[in-house]
Amino acid sequence: MTTDPRPEGRVLDAGALRALAHPLRVRLYDLLSQYGPQTASGLASLTGESTGATSYHLRALARQDLIREVPGRGTARERWWERPAGAVTLVNPEMASTPTGRAVMEAVHSETLTLRQQQLMTFVTHGWDEDEQWLDKSLISTASARLTVAQMAELADRLQAVISEDRFPLPRSNRRRPPRRHDARRRLPPARRRTHIMTTFTTPLPTAPRALAPTTFDRALLALSHALARFAHARMLARATRLSMDRARGTARDNGRSLVAEAEFTLRVR
Repeated sequence: MTTDPRPEGRVLDAGALRALAHPLRVRLYDLLSQYGPQTASGLASLTGESTGATSYHLRALARQDLIREVPGRGTARERWWERPAGAVTLVNPEMASTPTGRAVMEAVHSETLTLRQQQLMTFVTHGWDEDEQWLDKSLISTASARLTVAQMAELADRLQAVISEDRFPLPRSNRRRPPRRHDARRRLPPARRRTHIMTTFTTPLPTAPRALAPTTFDRALLALSHALARFAHARMLARATRLSMDRARGTARDNGRSLVAEAEFTLRVR
């Protein structure tokens, strides 16, 4: 799954992006992308969700052709699901032109990057338990460079070509064996392991991000919120005034009663 529009593949439309804008669906889609065909029950054990929940979300993804049933495999009670081969992009230019479309894309990007961050932090936390040769060759690096648009595109294309699946294919023997949980004692065959490669090419954001022009509905909603705030403030002042007046009346009544009681007591004594 990629957010870069350059790789050839499917550009997700509005329906597919809305279907994917859910934390569990993003995780299911990612697991199928990484480990190949899985069942709803198998994915439930990997995610900690119920089989009913994973089955429901798998069907929602299938309705948008994000995943499909594995032909000739499975039974009526347990179906196998897979992600079609090929790159996809989460950037849809048509949706980017509207606030609602941007919100949907931002939700999918947020869930995807959150998942990548969790995977990275798992390595940071448990990477010390890896074999020394694998730990020594692992790399987390950042860099900044002054590039033109053409240079940035060239560098991205070159890296994309290097890390393409055709260049470094995963043996099919490992495709259907995702780990259920991290276990330092569990060792994969030393010849080849699944490796997470995360690349980002971004330009620095401006100090103040450009805000979208407010719509008529936005202005009306803002005016209504201001009116409600003024009304609530006026009610609070009126209530405070009434409470002050009630306290003043109560104090006066109490003082009057005290004077009357003192006078009656004086008369009785005399």
